[in-house]
Amino acid sequence: LGRIGFVVVVCVAAAAACSGASDTRAGDSDTQAGAAAATVAYVAEAVQMWQSEGRDAVVEFYNTAESTRGQWYLVVYDPDGEVVVHGFEPERIGSSSSGLLWRGTHDIRVEVALVAAEGGGWMSYNFTNPLTGRTERKHLHIRPHDGHILASGYYEPRQ
Repeated sequence: LGRIGFVVVVCVAAAAACSGASDTRAGDSDTQAGAAAATVAYVAEAVQMWQSEGRDAVVEFYNTAESTRGQWYLVVYDPDGEVVVHGFEPERIGSSSSGLLWRGTHDIRVEVALVAAEGGGWMSYNFTNPLTGRTERKHLHIRPHDGHILASGYYEPRQ
């Protein structure tokens, strides 16, 4: 992926969805808007920890089971696209390929990097829900910070 300079910008839609939410337990995470707000807040907490305690503290904490909150876990890519945090599949740490193809053509990380390069935002794809073990629709919130990409997502609430 190469090095990409990032600017921390929160997607307007995401900011609107999370106004007033202070942590991932705020709001009704059983609705799509509540889950989106909880996701944005979860990633924001990681950025706040990064700013106050540094990258190493984020890597150490978010690579533990204690950092997960139900369906929420953090993924962090370094400037070269290598995984340095993966709260659900720690075996991905150190890898530079997700094994997931975006629309059958290229590694999904390319799309994640493109969203980050535009200041962050959202993308959706199918992935294994750690709570159900089933492949479900996931909505990923992507936020660039300090040359890295931080991301977390939620699975579509069941109707």
